[in-house]
Amino acid sequence: METHDDRPYRETSRVDELYDALETAVRGLPEERQDAFLKELDTMLEDELRKAITRSKLTAYALGKKSGVAPEVIARFMSGERDLRLKTASKLADALKLELKRKTPRRKRES
Repeated sequence: METHDDRPYRETSRVDELYDALETAVRGLPEERQDAFLKELDTMLEDELRKAITRSKLTAYALGKKSGVAPEVIARFMSGERDLRLKTASKLADALKLELKRKTPRRKRES
């Protein structure tokens, strides 16, 4: 299926939407700060995903069947041998039924 702008259709997850919003938000920063911010965010999300996988007590094989991600990829990610692409992380998060929530309340804007 093609979209109106001729790009292939791909369902997006809440993780994809978050990254898009964050990339838009950091555009005003100097480029080196943007890269550092997004790298730190990647690290934080990967750490949280590893914790969630560990808590689930699913084997790489079981999680792979549930998510459509190769068990070898999951095992290498869990051992720290590789990072995940956003699409792969989204599949794992969806299979684990993870929700993205703010850890701290949003600050009120001053009028």
